[in-house]
Amino acid sequence: DNSARFRAIQVRAAALTANASGRAAADMLIELDGLQRELRAAEARSDSYVAAVFAVVAGFNALGRAQKMGPLLERAIDICRDLPDRRLLRRALSLHGYFTGDIINAPAALGSLQEAVEIAREMEDPVAEVSTVVNLGVVLTNIGWDDNAQRCFQLAWDVYERWPEAFEGADASGAPAVLMAAAAAANTAAISSQLNEVDRGLEFSTRARALAQGQDANPQHRTVQLHYDNIHCILLAKAGRLNEASDVAKSMFASAKGSGNVRWEYLALQAAGTVEVRLGKVDEGLELLRKSHRRAASISTGMEVPAHLVLADAYRYV
Repeated sequence: DNSARFRAIQVRAAALTANASGRAAADMLIELDGLQRELRAAEARSDSYVAAVFAVVAGFNALGRAQKMGPLLERAIDICRDLPDRRLLRRALSLHGYFTGDIINAPAALGSLQEAVEIAREMEDPVAEVSTVVNLGVVLTNIGWDDNAQRCFQLAWDVYERWPEAFEGADASGAPAVLMAAAAAANTAAISSQLNEVDRGLEFSTRARALAQGQDANPQHRTVQLHYDNIHCILLAKAGRLNEASDVAKSMFASAKGSGNVRWEYLALQAAGTVEVRLGKVDEGLELLRKSHRRAASISTGMEVPAHLVLADAYRYV
């Protein structure tokens, strides 16, 4: 029974994703690779197949490797066009756009995301709309269209504020829907930080943290929380509120220490290094930022690039 087979793949991929820590990334990657090869070889056009694809993509995303899933998501899109549930097509398009949205593949990625936004609005689903518009904003950020990205994140936040009750349950992936609103706020804060619009950045990083910290602290959600703590800490440091920034960095270190989670270590080291540099302890701060960069590089190129930019920026204080 193919449905049972695909369900088993979905369950196994979800279990791997839930336990992803970074230290066991190589073993996890080998197993996920086997699952995605099995899906590539399968002859199926069912919703159970698509659900298995989504679960495997989530696993690769936990390792920062989901960019390689473009062909499988394209197949999922093709299958979803023949299925009656439009929610599956919306999600497949949104994931495809998000994970393939670099400067080379931008036209196809943006096309997928624009179609996904149209479907979400057609369904009158605020959670799906926010999820897709946030993904669109991230892709626009990736290709350097920051002004358009900011408008997307603001639009997503506005949708959340208009229908907050719609975000009380789970989204299509099973995660708390309110985390999509938190993502809109966090991305606004991150772009504001890059543009040195510190007050606006702090306003939105505070909103993102408040929404994310109300969620269960399983490993995946704790990673999200630490990511938002990192953005907030860097903004506090830029604002000269170094005691507050130091407190956030210490809290992040307490979570990361002994966890074996490389991503948590990367985020905590980056926050602490930024604070040390701003406090005038430049050598100590740079060493922490170098360690953060090494951990980011061990996860994925997608994480190494922003870590490198933070490290490069710190050299201004040498």
